[in-house]
Amino acid sequence: MATPETPLLTLQAWLDFLAVDWQSVNRSPDWFERTPERIRQVADQLDISVPAPHLFTVAGTNGKGSTCTALAELAITQGRSVGVMTSPHLFRFIERICVNGKPVTEEDVVTAFTRIRAAASACGWTDPGPSQFDYTTLAAVWLFKRAQVEVVVLEVGLGGRLDPVNGFEPTVSIITRVALDHAQWLGNDRETIGREKAGIARHGTPCVIGEASPPLSVVEHAAHIDAPLWIRNRDFDDGHVGLPDGFHLELPASRRGSAGLPQDSLLTAAQAWMVAGFPLSQSTLDRVAVAATMSGRLQQVSTLQREFMLDIAHNPDAVRYLGGEVQRILEERGLQRVLGLFSAQSDKDPVGMLDAAKPWIDHLFACEADNTCHSTETIVDLDVSRGGWVEGRYVKVDEAMEALMAMSQPSDLIVVFGSVSLVAQTLNELVQD
Repeated sequence: MATPETPLLTLQAWLDFLAVDWQSVNRSPDWFERTPERIRQVADQLDISVPAPHLFTVAGTNGKGSTCTALAELAITQGRSVGVMTSPHLFRFIERICVNGKPVTEEDVVTAFTRIRAAASACGWTDPGPSQFDYTTLAAVWLFKRAQVEVVVLEVGLGGRLDPVNGFEPTVSIITRVALDHAQWLGNDRETIGREKAGIARHGTPCVIGEASPPLSVVEHAAHIDAPLWIRNRDFDDGHVGLPDGFHLELPASRRGSAGLPQDSLLTAAQAWMVAGFPLSQSTLDRVAVAATMSGRLQQVSTLQREFMLDIAHNPDAVRYLGGEVQRILEERGLQRVLGLFSAQSDKDPVGMLDAAKPWIDHLFACEADNTCHSTETIVDLDVSRGGWVEGRYVKVDEAMEALMAMSQPSDLIVVFGSVSLVAQTLNELVQD
């Protein structure tokens, strides 16, 4: 890592510096392979190797963030202090690191980053040094240790085996749904991807699997290292969570608020919570099922005499899941058509995403959102976009929203999905209005 010419006194200065470092400094395959080792060494230097009595690590392709949020809500509802790291953020970087439901301050992160750089230097990790992802994970854990929380929840950013989160030892590990994404890093099939994500499991440590048919590679790896498994639809299901002693709880039918979490995330979190040894009553589960929310994830907004659903679904599996939730909303509320506003990051699969969306979206509007996304020209030229399905293409979100409002009726559901930038900008538009 290059040394900055002047001290980095603001969070934005740090983020800019780390982004340039990530893009410009060559890191070898060995450097990536040694990520967990690097994190352990720096964490030891910072005295944060065991930041709390209970630590959950959460990997998977889809459903990680909402599972982390559900775990946090379980802790808060029971009066337990909790630190949670998730990604990405919608508006501000500090959303990624929360203590007891509230983001830390920018000054907190700057302090943590400064400590981490000194610790990394003391350990000899300077050329290259820790990445921006290392810094974020270490900063979160350092702040959680300083806050003396009882529970830490860490979302894996990419994969699992070589993610910075894997430098910490969990008391329970969780693997949510595994699907195709980040193929250039993780592989082109579920078995290969699953093997990477299963790297967060530990010998003798419980691992909760949040999908009914996980890749065989996950199950085999857990068996190889003797990690006890709890698998959805084998050990817990869509109606009940519990332990082998026969104690079961039922997830209430009215499980979602206006921005409620997916049912499978609530179920997985509740099962992991009980496996960790925490008590969990039916009344607590009822409260969490209603209270747990996450902006930009299955978020429902009623405004301007219209019904909106916003979700950062960014791969085909996530879009298919979103489609199921959309169908549920249509039936519950008696809505008629679905109008979609779509954008995709340039490293994502727009063909797969739109193939998954076409069965349930009546009219599609393409939006570029920002320069990190596929151009609208690329989107409309795809085979899946032809035949009159795409109603319009827009560079700016406000222009796309104006067109959507002109075409839609109060009986329609407007679904905004794809890129984080699109969802964030649309939320700003809706709040502004």
